[in-house]
Amino acid sequence: MVRDYEQAACDLKRLIVVLETQSNERDKQSDSPSGSKGVKESRQARQRLLSVEDQAKKGTPLDVYLIL
Repeated sequence: MVRDYEQAACDLKRLIVVLETQSNERDKQSDSPSGSKGVKESRQARQRLLSVEDQAKKGTPLDVYLIL
């Protein structure tokens, strides 16, 4: 269960940057662009980011009683 959606969104944004950087580096090292795995991971991270941002906009409150 995610409790801090804003932090999760920030983490996912950083993950996307890292994945795109790695994909670009792989493309530079090889002549043929075969970064399908990196593209897939980046796409999945972007989808998760959209979901997390939607949850953050809802402002889902943290129910302390559920934790106890």
